[in-house]
Amino acid sequence: PSIEVENNAGTTVFQVLASATTAAAFTHTVSTTTGNGMILTANALTTGSGLSVNSSATAITTTGRLLEVFHTGATSTSGVIAEISSAAADETVVCRITASAALAGGVLMDLSAAAVTTGTVLDIGGLDALTTGVGVQIESDSADTGAWTALNIVVDNTAATASKPVAIQNDADTYSITCTGATTKGIDLSALSAGEASINFVDGSASSIDPSATAESGWINIAVGGTIKYVPYYAAS
Repeated sequence: PSIEVENNAGTTVFQVLASATTAAAFTHTVSTTTGNGMILTANALTTGSGLSVNSSATAITTTGRLLEVFHTGATSTSGVIAEISSAAADETVVCRITASAALAGGVLMDLSAAAVTTGTVLDIGGLDALTTGVGVQIESDSADTGAWTALNIVVDNTAATASKPVAIQNDADTYSITCTGATTKGIDLSALSAGEASINFVDGSASSIDPSATAESGWINIAVGGTIKYVPYYAAS
């Protein structure tokens, strides 16, 4: 190394105090290609942090950032701009974002992709080893009786007539959606306007059963306008 600093006293090794408000306190410029611009090795960590960025600022504006990774290249040759990689095989949490206050009107994570056309904004792939695990879990134990929503998907343009707010492909011979819980309600489609199709089914197999002369095998309970109705169904033969 060109410069090496060793301190075995257990005190701060390197400290920079800067009073400038508009200038950079520390600038690190490298011409690295296959090497690393900076390496931080902290193999003895217990309750400490490998890298800690702290601020008590209360006036961060729309352009202010506590941490910014800024890539100005138009291409990357299928590269990855930022990555967190872990070899943990236990209950370790690989990445956590914590809001320790109410965050009223704020957003915990904002994925801004206004210019994306054929790309994918959020890709959760490589789940081929799942056994009893879950790909995505949204959980709330809130007892608030307000009209809060755990998952909200909005296509906010009436011209997007071929869009699919939710598309599910299931190549296995299982149900694509299951509803479980202590309540007696499954899916609410009452927000649709009168005359609109609530569910679109494929045409079933032909049947010679005459409903007027055959007793029903059972009933399907549905709610129309909040009132329970009963739809009969008949055995295949």
